[in-house]
Amino acid sequence: MGIFKKMGLLSIGFIAQSAFAWNVSVQLTADNVYGIYTGDATSVTAYHGGTVNTSAQDIRDAESYNFVMNNGDVIYVATWSDDDTSQGLLAEFNIDGAILTTSHTDWEVMATGIDLDLGSAEPTLAELSAQIVLANAGNVPSGGWIPSFIGEANDGSGPNFPTLEVTTMAQTVNWAWYDSGNCTGTGQPFAPGCNHDEYIVFRLVLPLGGCCLPDDGCQNTSQTNCDQIGGIYAGDGVFCELPDTCSEEPDTGACCIDGVCYDINEEKCIDEDGTWYGIGSACTDTDVECEPEPETGACCLDGDCVEMGVQECWKNGGASYGTLSTCQDDWVECCDDDSGPQEVPSDKSCASLDFSRRGVGLPLGFLGIFGLLALRRRKSQV
Repeated sequence: MGIFKKMGLLSIGFIAQSAFAWNVSVQLTADNVYGIYTGDATSVTAYHGGTVNTSAQDIRDAESYNFVMNNGDVIYVATWSDDDTSQGLLAEFNIDGAILTTSHTDWEVMATGIDLDLGSAEPTLAELSAQIVLANAGNVPSGGWIPSFIGEANDGSGPNFPTLEVTTMAQTVNWAWYDSGNCTGTGQPFAPGCNHDEYIVFRLVLPLGGCCLPDDGCQNTSQTNCDQIGGIYAGDGVFCELPDTCSEEPDTGACCIDGVCYDINEEKCIDEDGTWYGIGSACTDTDVECEPEPETGACCLDGDCVEMGVQECWKNGGASYGTLSTCQDDWVECCDDDSGPQEVPSDKSCASLDFSRRGVGLPLGFLGIFGLLALRRRKSQV
């Protein structure tokens, strides 16, 4: 698969997704109460809905929500049980086509130790934000944020949810909860009759992206986790569900040189002091923007003089007299030579394609000065 070529996509992912907004569709249910929020690493700023489930049928009938969130946002789900029957959270988040469920290992959870009942109101933004600050400092019963406990699948065959298959979600989605260690016996933390320092709060920190694994697999996760499991991170928001996330990419990419975009390889772009957008990018991409070239100069194209940037002149096969020269300068003269590229004779004072090609490897500023001095010298000898 050549996944190591994917390293070039890191810059693409950052450029394309750093200010990206995602459309989020959610299916979620809990045994028994939950509320969905979004915010940042230290607070919640928006509430998106929630419900109280008091019967098995309520739990089977998952609710749906839609909202928009930005790269860098955090999803929070506050939830608690009735301390009587089983407890668990089952959720499926569709983030612009990428499916992230409660089976996902990047979900974290913390316990507040604040006992809420079925009739309790969901935490306000201020109340939940205060608990997030405490969890970040490790001052909650769970000791901070820890990986969620992933339990049985949504197939209605497990010991704790034997009749609670939620048919609108895949059977492979797993129930999740927090294990406080407060309760003994099998099936914890999902078994009935226990309070695991609830209410508890789940969170999923974005950005995430596809992690291309050495065995040709792909997993949506964070860049940190991807590095730890030996994968190549495709970029923020470049999820596994996209068709080319872990496919081989071309060697070329978009490169801005003096205001002009070229589809070239990285080495050439760096040699020309260009701005590299990464392997697989293209000049036609909407996020590739090249600043206009600040200065122009005289350019000989097919025997005619046109004023344009030095790089633009080369791109069109012309011979440039350098920045700040003009077609009206008395030393500017274009050859009308149909013989093709060749060495310019010492007694020839006009510019040809071959003269320009001999200077391609020089830095732009030096090239312009060199070109003007050389042509002036030739004029004085005629």
